[in-house]
Amino acid sequence: MGKYLGKELYKNISHLQNVNYIILVPLHEEKLSQRGYNQSELIAKGLQQYLKCELLNGVLVRSEKKVSQTNKSRFHRFKNMAGVF
Repeated sequence: MGKYLGKELYKNISHLQNVNYIILVPLHEEKLSQRGYNQSELIAKGLQQYLKCELLNGVLVRSEKKVSQTNKSRFHRFKNMAGVF
């Protein structure tokens, strides 16, 4: 998915060709242990192959665990994540 997204973004959005970094978004430790992987990290690694930039891990620190956002509206997802990083 990340490779496909990176390829399409690279072709269609010229200003992304000058991206220097992708900052990884951390999962809460409990969620990471349940799931076994961080999907945003996998997507970022695919993006990195096309954008030829550095992945930065540890820039963002998750300060608290939140409930799943799968059934929330866009507005409520943003509101729910305020102050988490």
